[in-house]
Amino acid sequence: MIERFFKQHSNFVYVKMNATINDTEIIDHIGKLNRGINSNTALVELCDIRNISLRSNLSRKGFASIKAKISTSKTLHNISGKFAIVVTNSFQLNIAEEFIKLASEILSNGESKIFYNCNDAIKFLNTKESVSEINAFINNCK
Repeated sequence: MIERFFKQHSNFVYVKMNATINDTEIIDHIGKLNRGINSNTALVELCDIRNISLRSNLSRKGFASIKAKISTSKTLHNISGKFAIVVTNSFQLNIAEEFIKLASEILSNGESKIFYNCNDAIKFLNTKESVSEINAFINNCK
């Protein structure tokens, strides 16, 4: 399951991916991303995949299909902002690398990075709020 939490009065989005996810959920997530973006606001997203397990049903073929959908979309381009992914192991790192490829298709003016430390990811995003304020928000999302 993928959960999205928008920080009110901010451009920060926290995305939490739980133990098992699949390609269809990723497609749905990207669709929600498209509907949730204000074109005047840069996307600042922290994607937490530290709970994704080996039981997830994600495939390279699925990621290729998602990338093709993004490439043909008329609205999923020219989004600016920053995208950070937090991982804890090499399995999650492989998934994060695929997400970075997808993000490069969507973000025309922005940066994407993978982190093993959540605080480092928050610092990279350079949000309006402090690291402790963002951590408090994240802790309330659980």
